[in-house]
Amino acid sequence: MSALLRSKSLWLALLVGFLVMFWWNRRAQGPEVPVEAVTAGPLLANVVATGRVATPSRVIVGTEIVGTLLSREVEPGDRVEAGQRIARLRAEEAEARLAEAEAALAEAPVENIRRVRQGKQLKTEK
Repeated sequence: MSALLRSKSLWLALLVGFLVMFWWNRRAQGPEVPVEAVTAGPLLANVVATGRVATPSRVIVGTEIVGTLLSREVEPGDRVEAGQRIARLRAEEAEARLAEAEAALAEAPVENIRRVRQGKQLKTEK
């Protein structure tokens, strides 16, 4: 009978050990939560944020002449290359000033032109 009692005690100890392990495992897993299956679909997200944008560098662009802007060839934030046209000015005013200068040059005596080229003082008519 002692062998039978030992056998029952062994089975009882194994059963209690199994139940303790089962309970411990369930406790370690955490509570059950509802889940959903993953499906492909469009992503809809709107982000609204406030803040400051820091630029790595800033360049101020200006002109040496004054004129009326006809067209802007680039938009703010566009990358540009050296020598690339960024704007177009109305040329009538500059062309008129060029015509005036050419007319004044045509009226100047030839001697005065030579003197200007040589860096000498102009002769004036009295």
